[in-house]
Amino acid sequence: MTLAREQMSAADAAWLQMDAPENRMIITSLMEYEGRIEPAKLELHLQKLAGSPRFRRRVVLPLTPILLPSWEDDPRFDLHAHIHHVGLPPPGSDEDLQRFVGERMSTGLSFEKPLWEIDVIDRPGSGTAILLRVHHCVGDGVALIKLLLSLAEESVAAPRAVGRAPEPPRGPIAWVGEQLSRAKTFVELLALPPDPHTFRTGLGLVKRAAWSAPIRLAAIEELAHREKATVNDVLMAALAGSLRSALERTGALPSREVRALVPLYLRGRADAGNNFGLVYVTLPVGESTREGRICALKQRMAAVKATPTGPVAFEILRAFGVAGAAIERLGVGIFTSKASIMVTNVPGPKARVRIAGQPLQSMMTWAPTSGRLALSATLISYAGELRIGVAGDAHLAVDPAELVKGFEQELAAEAPEAVAAVH
Repeated sequence: MTLAREQMSAADAAWLQMDAPENRMIITSLMEYEGRIEPAKLELHLQKLAGSPRFRRRVVLPLTPILLPSWEDDPRFDLHAHIHHVGLPPPGSDEDLQRFVGERMSTGLSFEKPLWEIDVIDRPGSGTAILLRVHHCVGDGVALIKLLLSLAEESVAAPRAVGRAPEPPRGPIAWVGEQLSRAKTFVELLALPPDPHTFRTGLGLVKRAAWSAPIRLAAIEELAHREKATVNDVLMAALAGSLRSALERTGALPSREVRALVPLYLRGRADAGNNFGLVYVTLPVGESTREGRICALKQRMAAVKATPTGPVAFEILRAFGVAGAAIERLGVGIFTSKASIMVTNVPGPKARVRIAGQPLQSMMTWAPTSGRLALSATLISYAGELRIGVAGDAHLAVDPAELVKGFEQELAAEAPEAVAAVH
């Protein structure tokens, strides 16, 4: 039998090679339902998921490091090998679920089969939760949200477009100018000094995860309108305020700024795989007022979007994928040393969806941290609500739950109607 095979893209290979026991390159998504999901209905929907080529194909590593890996149909593919049923012990609280999610984040995926797994979690006295873990080489957050929408039982409006639009065709003189600008950006990225190790630590094998209460997206949009800022500016400013509070609790003076590594999606490329570059955004944790933090983020985000940093970073990532694992580890170590936290923003479905006969009540996602980073924050919107998920190495002095609480308090102070109850 001839197996279908497809060469992996350089960008996807870079994420594959970045995987390490201390930092799994796995996107983790939690979907919670109010009711119980019937196993037969769930399996029917997962058959649709398995119809996507990358969910039926395993990774085949090359014989020599100068070649890229390949996707190959798994001749022994069995949907049941990817599904695990778990029952949380009573009381099955949110803390129990958070602990379980953190434990699963620390676990790798077998290269003997396609790189994804699902935990179907029964919670005592509550509904069903589904934990989906997909290796980053399969696709980015935008691609996986599109895949989720394909499983919905009714048509749902696509999430808002994010990222950088494709550049229009350029003449030869403009093209040369663009290449010079990109070369200048590359030199500036290399010259950027390492970020102080405020939120860094020696990585271990155990991770911790936390997520917020639902936050009303309309209230955040109103706040952004009042501040003449974007929603992302407001959210990043709230995160900066939460990091500032965390520094104060540890006794550190928040006079420094903290640099974040932020994915910038590049539209107009392939729908599957990874199509984004990583840019640096300096979070103004030294700014004492919320208004000052929002103002600073407005200016900094606008400046980042005006530069070619995103496309340059994407090409660097592709080069790492071609260069091989050893060279990539060196390069990724250099570039991730210039930041202390990964911050990702993923737009989800605008309306509630039904999957496997049950309405999806909420969804949360945690993007992996690149290289040697120990802390990540992921923002995701769904059906008019927004949540933040924070994941961190267990060796970090800062607890992800504390950062989540600080984030909620920052938003509640500016827009009390945004957060129903700040715990």
